[in-house]
Amino acid sequence: MTSNDHFAAFETMINLQRRADTLLVKTSTRAAYDELLNAADLAAEYGHEDELAAAKRALAEYGDEPSRVTREELLDYHQHKAATLRTLLNDYAGHDLEEALAEAEAQLAALALEAEVRIVSFGYGHHDDAVPADVDDAHLVLDLRPFRDPCVHPDLVQRTGRDEPVHRLVLGTDGIVPLLDATAAAVRAFRADPSAAPVTVAVGGVRGRHRSVAFAISLGTWLRDDFRVAVEHTDIDREILAR
Repeated sequence: MTSNDHFAAFETMINLQRRADTLLVKTSTRAAYDELLNAADLAAEYGHEDELAAAKRALAEYGDEPSRVTREELLDYHQHKAATLRTLLNDYAGHDLEEALAEAEAQLAALALEAEVRIVSFGYGHHDDAVPADVDDAHLVLDLRPFRDPCVHPDLVQRTGRDEPVHRLVLGTDGIVPLLDATAAAVRAFRADPSAAPVTVAVGGVRGRHRSVAFAISLGTWLRDDFRVAVEHTDIDREILAR
């Protein structure tokens, strides 16, 4: 491995750690805020006016209420971590990377198991024009390749379905919203029985970056009020395939 390779690998790990630190800070900030809320409630309950006033002043310093780390953020991080480590392991084999990858995949699997609905985006082009093995038994498989490809717009090629211009273009494509509606109805039908098992929906495009990602995100949003939903993007961090 050259010095440039070492630097690239190091830079990748640093960026991964930054994402982990961001989630950690968000978690700790919310935990501190919740402690103050509990302190204020206790002070109010027992009539400790000085303590209540102090807790309210501390809460006011936050301005807006800090948000919690969502299941989607955790899934996204662990999926990105697993994809990054998998790429590094292919390029720079090492025992430490193998252990880290196994841990990331275990955390990702644990989060997915908690969901009532699992939605997975992927790119057929990365899997020999087939559905990936881990979702080939999905209850619903949607092939979005016949729909308009955002990559006809050169400025959108490097973007993903998470980005507003791509997301807006995909949802504005004829047939996508009715398909979202029909898919959501099918998921609710699968989940109608109280004893129903978790439902998996696999959504495929060519690259797994644009149509499938935007559709998966929207479907998750449509279903989240009724179910615990896990949205995963299998190929969003992989190399961009040519049209």
